[in-house]
Amino acid sequence: MGDSAGRKTAFFKLVVDRQTDRILSCHIIGERAVNIAQVATIAIAPGILVDRLTRIPLSFPTYTGIPANVAACAARKINNQSRKKIPVTGTAAH
Repeated sequence: MGDSAGRKTAFFKLVVDRQTDRILSCHIIGERAVNIAQVATIAIAPGILVDRLTRIPLSFPTYTGIPANVAACAARKINNQSRKKIPVTGTAAH
């Protein structure tokens, strides 16, 4: 599925502190980055933990659903690996 301009991919990265599970920052490249950044900012500002972001009901497949999908990937990685600060990346096709 693509958008009306034919773009099909975007890049979204969450940086998560593995000791606290807090989302520290995000990096976004692609169409509708502002929409994605708004959702990420809502999670970062109050210190929402990465696994909590996965439980927020966001529309999918939409651009605003991307942070929750990447957060789910990050939460799985955190649960499966040792706890230390590393960036977790994900891409989304639309």
